[in-house]
This record gives sequence, structure tokens and C-alpha cells, in this order.
Amino acid sequence: DDWAQEPLGRHVSANSAPPSWPAAQPFNTSDTIGKRKEPEGWDDEPTMECPCGGGPCPVLTANTTANPGRKFFKCPKPKEEQCRHFKWVDEFVAEADEREPQRPWTAGGRQWGETLPSPVAAPAAASGQCFKCGQVGHWVR
Repeated sequence: DDWAQEPLGRHVSANSAPPSWPAAQPFNTSDTIGKRKEPEGWDDEPTMECPCGGGPCPVLTANTTANPGRKFFKCPKPKEEQCRHFKWVDEFVAEADEREPQRPWTAGGRQWGETLPSPVAAPAAASGQCFKCGQVGHWVR
């Protein structure tokens, strides 16, 4: 008999039956795919208050040949009371970015890309000088 070792450390014969695997379980993709856990208070969609004071505008999706799948805001009031407010979400986001530029990344009080001061001077070897006596031509005496 030829013997092989499985990853789990069990020895099986080449003539033995294959290892048993757990039965396949159904996978509910609607619970996991396309969803992400955001910090509390974060939404996937931007929010916009209606200029008429009717509250936050719902985000709807256009189903037209000119703008298929494009999202937009509209007045949240019932149809007969709407102020006719309309705004494309992508335009609203672009305008918001222009009004409030994002802050650069920071870490420990320093901005992303900022050169940090060196904790030690450049090594003497880089200058060709001895680090003990400062003379050129040798590094240590």
C-alpha cells in the first residue's frame, strides 16, 4: 500500500475511501454581498435637506435612456405638496467636495507626506569622515 499524509495529519491508504466532507450549506448572498459595515452614523448615500424645509430628500434612481441608473434627490413631500426640488447626487457630491475640501491624512499630529525630522544626524560614513575624530580617510581609529 502507498501511504499519504493529509494536511490534518491523518494517514490514509491510496486504496481507502476519500475523506468525508461536511455537507454543503446553502449560502444566502443577499445577506452578505454588496453590504458593508460602516461606523455608526455613516450611510452609503449622501444626504441632502430639501430647500423647502420638508426634511431629508430621498435618493431615487433614474430609469431613463438618457440617465439609466443615475441617482437623484427630490422633495420628500407628497406629490401634491412637492416644491419640485431636484438634484443629481453626483453633482451634489462634486459641489460639496468643492465647498469643503477634504483634510489631508494625519497621523500623530503630522500630515501625510510631511518629512519627519531625523532622530540622528546623517551617518559619518555618508560624508567619508570618521565618526570619532571627524577626519577624512578612515571611519574608526
